Amino acid sequence: MRRPALVLTFVLLSAGLVLPGCIFAAAAVVAAVAVGVVSYENNEAWMDYKGTLDQLWTATLKAMRKLGYVVPGDPKPNATEGTIEVGETRVVVETHAGGYVRVRVRVGTFTSEDNERKAKLLIEEVTAQLPK
Repeated sequence: MRRPALVLTFVLLSAGLVLPGCIFAAAAVVAAVAVGVVSYENNEAWMDYKGTLDQLWTATLKAMRKLGYVVPGDPKPNATEGTIEVGETRVVVETHAGGYVRVRVRVGTFTSEDNERKAKLLIEEVTAQLPK
């Protein structure tokens, strides 16, 4: 999913260099592509969210439990991040500069379509668990 976005970015920015009036439109399209898309690279899916660490941590725990992961106890994050490991699945919820929180999911050791599918499903369920 990452490579088509890079190709699109390159094409749009190249067009913007040729047509100076289009550079702002190209930048807007590139920004729209980057926001709200589950990215997958190096056997890891991630998504950036506006919200607090506590909101995303709670949504992540709910999502994991809804999808059948047996999360032991009631794990808590530290001040800037937290990690949950269940079997072959590892989820990291971390704050970043700029006021966003990234949720990263890695399933399995090796890249496979099934591991990618499971990671993306978990990210999508985290999104579904956030307050509307």
